[in-house]
Amino acid sequence: MSAGRWIVSCQHCHQVVALVPRIGGDDLKRLQAHLLVCTPCEATNQPLGIRALLEHFHVEPEDPEAA
Repeated sequence: MSAGRWIVSCQHCHQVVALVPRIGGDDLKRLQAHLLVCTPCEATNQPLGIRALLEHFHVEPEDPEAA
């Protein structure tokens, strides 16, 4: 079984923000930066916890058949 990639899209603007095999530190920074630009009223300059940050994004497998 091969590892698939995940599509991470913003729940506010629906833009795909990342296409990754797993969400790591740099990806979390990218998501935080996107949230700050897309919804500044909901974002803070302090990094959100992973769970709070991911609540603003939709994460789905690139290939649902492989998941």
